[in-house]
Amino acid sequence: MSSNGTPNRTTRSPAAVRDRRRQRSTQGDIQDPLHRTHRQYRQWVDEDYLHIKQIRSLTKTKVQRPACGSERTADSVTAVDVMDMIADERRRVADLIAALSPEQLATPSLCGDWTVKQVAGHLVASIAAPRRLLLPLILRSGFNVHRANARLARLVARRSVDDLAAALRDNAQNAFRPPIVGYPGQLTDLQVHGQDIRRPLGLPHQLRPERLRMSLNFLIGSRAVGFVPRGRRVGLRFEATDLDWAWGGGPVVQGTAEAVMLALAGRPVVLAELHGDGVKVFRDRLMH
Repeated sequence: MSSNGTPNRTTRSPAAVRDRRRQRSTQGDIQDPLHRTHRQYRQWVDEDYLHIKQIRSLTKTKVQRPACGSERTADSVTAVDVMDMIADERRRVADLIAALSPEQLATPSLCGDWTVKQVAGHLVASIAAPRRLLLPLILRSGFNVHRANARLARLVARRSVDDLAAALRDNAQNAFRPPIVGYPGQLTDLQVHGQDIRRPLGLPHQLRPERLRMSLNFLIGSRAVGFVPRGRRVGLRFEATDLDWAWGGGPVVQGTAEAVMLALAGRPVVLAELHGDGVKVFRDRLMH
């Protein structure tokens, strides 16, 4: 204790301080959550950069890699390309559901126990649901976000199909960027749910190759939270037969880009369309 009653501070030599810092740096992966967060951030930035670079290579537009710690804006990275894709997919879904009969709208979709119209309700809810509905639904769902999301989709789906289609068109350019999954996740959500609607109705998809590529790259990345459990894809190689795309190593799971996208997203209906020595392993993972 010092003369004024305060504790004495232990003085460390510069060498001891350097040794302590070196020890912390080598143990950062285990002990320092901030270090892990920073590393994950850099991984996410690199993945988004690769996604955008692949798309912009089609237009020969130069892409600048985001600097570490810089703020990534929609205008500088994703607005020109990905937001235009998202807007077009929203309009396509709007045109699709507006042309369906009441019987078609009531058809079970590929997404759980949702009907076709409830899938449309989910797509509208993500960008145009009244905020006043969210908190009560989260509370009633025991703070389970997925359960609250399902309830919100059913609630929004009570609106007329014309209202749902209009909401998608009016919000086609909505720049909302979901946390973690970002714009690639939003594009993937639209493409997968679009097929949740079209496939049970026997309708052609006409998905764009460059958009399928972006969704495939997203689904095999670390940011596909809520889309693909990590164990579903590990140790397997996925190949798109109609697209110059492949990922992974090990037994092969092969199919069209649309089928591989839906398989990764957990749609068992496409299992019969996949080929390769890895399909059995993948089927077991998907069905259990």
